[in-house]
Amino acid sequence: MRRLSIGASGTTVRFLVAALLAGALLGALTATDCALAADRAAVTDTDDDPAAEADQPRRAVLQGTLLVADQERGPWRLLSRGDELSAAGVLRVAETAPVALAWDGAKLTADAGARLAASGAGVLVVVEGRVYFDGAPTATPCALRAGDVAIEIPAGAAVELSLGDDNVVRAIATRAPSAGQPPIKATAPGLTEPAEIAPGFAFSNGLQKNSRTYLPLDDPKKETERIAAWTATEPAIGLGQLVVSDPETQRAERLNIARSHVNVVLAPPVALVQLDQSFYNPQPRTREGTFLFNLPRGASVSRFAMYVDASTLVEGELIDRRRAADVYDRIVRGQRDPAILEQLGDNLFRMRVFPILGQDVKRVLLDFTLPLAAADGRCRFELPLLTDLEPIWDFRCARQSLVVLVS
Repeated sequence: MRRLSIGASGTTVRFLVAALLAGALLGALTATDCALAADRAAVTDTDDDPAAEADQPRRAVLQGTLLVADQERGPWRLLSRGDELSAAGVLRVAETAPVALAWDGAKLTADAGARLAASGAGVLVVVEGRVYFDGAPTATPCALRAGDVAIEIPAGAAVELSLGDDNVVRAIATRAPSAGQPPIKATAPGLTEPAEIAPGFAFSNGLQKNSRTYLPLDDPKKETERIAAWTATEPAIGLGQLVVSDPETQRAERLNIARSHVNVVLAPPVALVQLDQSFYNPQPRTREGTFLFNLPRGASVSRFAMYVDASTLVEGELIDRRRAADVYDRIVRGQRDPAILEQLGDNLFRMRVFPILGQDVKRVLLDFTLPLAAADGRCRFELPLLTDLEPIWDFRCARQSLVVLVS
């Protein structure tokens, strides 16, 4: 995964490029580095149910990005949506967002930054972070391990398994196995027999010192909502997406990015990011679409605009979501290009785009500012620049640094 990574020490600002491989590899940014394009290819959409298609790979990436290797030392390969996984190896999830995997008929979601190891015997080991195993009724039973705890998950069951920094393992059952299947079981040192985990209960090796291996959850509904929140895979921040409806299948289709220019202005304790993106419509007909952008946490939109043609720029307006639809329809009926940005949540923004001319590009500008977190006198900023679509034809990035002199 290629990301822009910025470090600041004292009054001097440095600009670095980070590559997530076995660890974060940092090097000085050069013009050549900026010219690197994200070279992942698009694949056809897969069904949300990993077991829906008989010919689907038993293990494959459904959403997100993942690094895999035969051993911890590498070499590492970058996988994205549709890529198959081997039966054994080590896996690392990108730091930006969770990854969803088809796993032997079930759906396995690994959190951002998680590290896993799969054995040929069918055991998946959580080395760091947390995973959520959502088994279909026809899924193959799964064996998960974290630290000194092993969890046996029958078909149909759903379990969250996490390994904390203190090596405390916690397993939460959110759904019981299918009828006729054995219960969810946990084994750990000190247990005379496997502990059964029912929905609404949590198992932890950290409780053994009190002679208790599992406890009922204080609020099962709240825990379920928490798991649903972190397992929701979202588009990676850093690159916007222009989504249109396929005229034949009516399914959502993301347009390829023809041009992506990024400019970063560093002025600790804040940074300004300026995105200039163009999306290509391969169809001969004019289309309507939706531009989506997932901002980093704490970021604020400072400007957005859309080009009507090659030289005419329409400045946008951020308005209330309930007003957006009425204003948009009124502008479209007047045959003018709307530039209305809606805020759908804390981080997600949407702009409806019309018209997107046939076999032409639609150019969108978006600027946002965000605070730089400081630690030990240094500020760090990261902007993911990965796409799983076709290679970006014209990709550039640049930076400007504002150095503050302290007397």
